[in-house]
Amino acid sequence: MLRWSDAWEVASLEHFRTKWNLTEDKYFKKRYSRLGQRRHQAIVRPFVRKIAFGNRNPLLEKMFISVDRTINRYITSRFDRTGDRKVEVKVLQPERSQVLEAASSVL
Repeated sequence: MLRWSDAWEVASLEHFRTKWNLTEDKYFKKRYSRLGQRRHQAIVRPFVRKIAFGNRNPLLEKMFISVDRTINRYITSRFDRTGDRKVEVKVLQPERSQVLEAASSVL
């Protein structure tokens, strides 16, 4: 959940845009509007289908998405406070300042 967090996703997009000197075009705006989509597809949607006896329930899914966002903000802020860096991915991991800046802009 941490790698798919909104803050890390924003930081990754910002890093990519800065590295390649790209403008914030339609692609980036669409990606910013769909933050957390991977978590929703991989975690929330299967969970909702399981508790809804295999059926799709958009209302229940919407409720759990808001719960997921709250939990995700908590996990991201907790990770930033503890400074726990047990899993390091040198190439893909954004700088701590970028994560904090992205998290503050998202929150």
